[in-house]
Amino acid sequence: MNVDELLESLDQLRDRERLRRVAAWAPTATDRAALLDHGEYGRRLALVAGLVARDVRLIKASGGPVPLLRAGLFDRRITELSSRDRRKTARPPR
Repeated sequence: MNVDELLESLDQLRDRERLRRVAAWAPTATDRAALLDHGEYGRRLALVAGLVARDVRLIKASGGPVPLLRAGLFDRRITELSSRDRRKTARPPR
């Protein structure tokens, strides 16, 4: 399924189902970055797709969670982090 087909399939779904559909699509999609061409909505979906596929370039391009990337903790699952590290990634730097 390409990006245009994905976006068309999302039109009829509620928000939660849209995110589930994007999450199911992202790991095998080869054209995830094409979401960025669809305005703010596409950038938000690109962020979800990037997080699911662990695509750091797509996350950065979408304006994603820079504190998480800056902390260098993206390589580990959030559940593997200590509570201190989870708090650090959730807060913007001062």
